[in-house]
Amino acid sequence: MSNTDISLLDGVTVFTKKAAMRNGSGIGNSIVNAGEISPVQAYIKLRYIRDAAVAALAKVEPVAIEMLGESEYETLGVSSKVRDGYARYAYDHDSEWKELKAGIDELTERMKERQKFLCSLKEPVANLSTGEIEYPAVVTGYTKQSIVLSDK
Repeated sequence: MSNTDISLLDGVTVFTKKAAMRNGSGIGNSIVNAGEISPVQAYIKLRYIRDAAVAALAKVEPVAIEMLGESEYETLGVSSKVRDGYARYAYDHDSEWKELKAGIDELTERMKERQKFLCSLKEPVANLSTGEIEYPAVVTGYTKQSIVLSDK
């Protein structure tokens, strides 16, 4: 693999999701182990490829859906067919549903306020109204680290 090119399709003959995961993992290992390109540069290039692929898929998918119609198509080790999307429902017309939703919205807002208060506490404090001790929020873990990319 050269330091200017990451070719994702070299030698690929079967385009199943399982093959993509296996090949992608192999490509990742090759990049890291080859040392011809820094892992950061490889990450940036692969993110670019992913984002470009998402944009390309958005353009190609409607045309592929039109081509497939009601039929099934097999190529490159993959079977393709169109399926209908899931139904979406609206409940706003039902007064009982609206009342329940308003209750959920109110509870959600109260929970957010309580979370903000508990996160602001640095140490336990006494609640003068109830006499109870209020304890700060407990950190249970952290989300995974991520890389932030910004244009320069």
